[in-house]
Amino acid sequence: SHMPLEVIIVTYKKIFNFNKYKFKINIIKSEKKNQVYQRGLGLKYLSKFSKFILQLDNRIILDKTCLYELEKKWQSANNDIVGIGLNPKNHLHNSGFLNRIMQLFNLSGKVFKFGLNVNYSDIKKDLQVDWLKGGLSSWKKKYILSLLPRKYPNWDWAVGEDVDFSLMKKKNQKLIVCEKSKAFIKDLKKKSMKNIFHRGYLHFLSKKRISKKLKCNFIIFILLNFLIIISSIIVNTALLRTGKVYYNFGQIKALTKSYL
Repeated sequence: SHMPLEVIIVTYKKIFNFNKYKFKINIIKSEKKNQVYQRGLGLKYLSKFSKFILQLDNRIILDKTCLYELEKKWQSANNDIVGIGLNPKNHLHNSGFLNRIMQLFNLSGKVFKFGLNVNYSDIKKDLQVDWLKGGLSSWKKKYILSLLPRKYPNWDWAVGEDVDFSLMKKKNQKLIVCEKSKAFIKDLKKKSMKNIFHRGYLHFLSKKRISKKLKCNFIIFILLNFLIIISSIIVNTALLRTGKVYYNFGQIKALTKSYL
């Protein structure tokens, strides 16, 4: 096993007892239910001796050699690498149909101007990417502190903020996903249709924010996303995937509210 020197837990909910572990654990109570705010809060309590920061969501399970392989990768990394992501072994099923097609064409980890960020999962070799998943990423301490304070949407779930943060890197800086640093993502509890609709609504607002940052043409953004949403509704209706249909109707609500 390869254990960290310190762990910082930022929680909005219940404070847990971790006294049974041998390494230092600092538990911070957050006043806001927003992961970007909570990550910024946790950074304030970092040890001055830390060189790298690993951000993990509460549903991530690390492989036994994950931290060992991650440290090895950082030790051999070039100076232009500022972030290294873990390899999620079981996250492919969370990708939409278009996202899966993009992955077949070796576009995993790419971000397009019209707001689509392509998922990466179960990679077979190290992969250079445009973005790192916020709850599965490690960063150089100097780099991440240079971008504070981190701005974040005032939502209960700051969807897309990991893409926003990743796009702040300079042209000569690189992000990679380490194939050998493996992790697993626990499935979330089944969501209500209202919650799924809400997630679709926020996802579209995230795409709108990313497209503005990348200076996507207004007409292209609207046209591509409208076609993607409508085709997805047709396909998922035919396949009786009610949740996916509700999700896309949430996106339509955000589209009409924003532009019509």
